[in-house]
Amino acid sequence: MRLRWAVVLLLAAPSFAGVTYRSVTKIESGAGKIPTTQEMSIQAWISGGNAKTEMPGSGGVFPAGSYMLKRADNAAMLMVNPGDKSYIVWDPEKMMRRISKALQSAYRIEDAKWEKVSEEDGGPIDGYPTEHYHYRFTYNMVITLDGKDERAPATMDQEFWTTEKLADPGLAVTSSYGFVQELSGLSPEIEQMLRAEMSEMKGFALKQVWTIRTTTDGDQKFEQKMTTTVSDIQVVDVPESVFVVPAEYREKQPPTFDLEKVSKPAQDPEL
Repeated sequence: MRLRWAVVLLLAAPSFAGVTYRSVTKIESGAGKIPTTQEMSIQAWISGGNAKTEMPGSGGVFPAGSYMLKRADNAAMLMVNPGDKSYIVWDPEKMMRRISKALQSAYRIEDAKWEKVSEEDGGPIDGYPTEHYHYRFTYNMVITLDGKDERAPATMDQEFWTTEKLADPGLAVTSSYGFVQELSGLSPEIEQMLRAEMSEMKGFALKQVWTIRTTTDGDQKFEQKMTTTVSDIQVVDVPESVFVVPAEYREKQPPTFDLEKVSKPAQDPEL
């Protein structure tokens, strides 16, 4: 009898049609003779405007096992840490505004120009039809060192493969979190560009490729390529409990960052 009631209660637990997926971001950087590669994976659960993203083994700012949580009924973005049963209110826009102020004394962008290169059929990705968008952002990065300005012409190419076959308000949360909130604070020009792209593109990005190329005063070329690919997409019922912070978890203050270090350009002997 107890087993029967347990089954009934399990079936009665709130559960809504949603989406789960895995995304992998690979960052390849090259400057001089020191190429580097970094990789980060994310597991996401989306349903009814709610979004949970977990970054396995990320460490650093995000403790192992922690996850970002955005509920449809709450404007706040939370970083939840099951390790110490706590959460913090994560405000990436506020953080980037602080970093932007620290950077302004050493970095600035001049002669910015944004253009749409193309829009075309992107073919299928993981079984979903996509539209391919290609944008280009050209500018001069001005770095102030010892009171002198050094200019480096730069180009940022952005390519997106989006699909309209996945529809849940929570998908917009995971998309805009990476684009607008984190990067827009770096400069008004980048914010304007990103918001224009986000308003124009339709659907959810299954693949993104960002390529930044610069040339220093010493004719040293630098390229950084960031590729994000979504896979293992499943349309499933996601329990409401996935998006609930346990009652015993307590709020903590966000971590602080050493903005003094952020504002000082790194001196690379290879450049």
